[in-house]
Amino acid sequence: MSYWNYRILHDGELFWVGEVYYDDNGIAVGYTDASKDTLRWDDKTELLGAIAKIASDTAKHPVLKVNPKTEEILGVM
Repeated sequence: MSYWNYRILHDGELFWVGEVYYDDNGIAVGYTDASKDTLRWDDKTELLGAIAKIASDTAKHPVLKVNPKTEEILGVM
C-alpha cells in the first residue's frame, strides 16, 4: 500500500465514508467499511481533525461504486 484517503462509497443502495487504499501507481486496491467506527475517538481534537480530513478528502474525489459482498471496487459514479 502506498497511501490511503477517505472516500464516499456506494453499494447501489447506501452511501458511506470509508478508507480507500492505493497501490504505488495510485490505483484504488481496497477499502474498509468501518463506517460505524469512523467518528469515534478518545480525544476531541483528534475527532475534529478526522472530520476535517474526511471533508477535505471526500470533496476532492468522485464516489466509488463497491460490491460489499466481494469487497471489490467497481469504479466511479
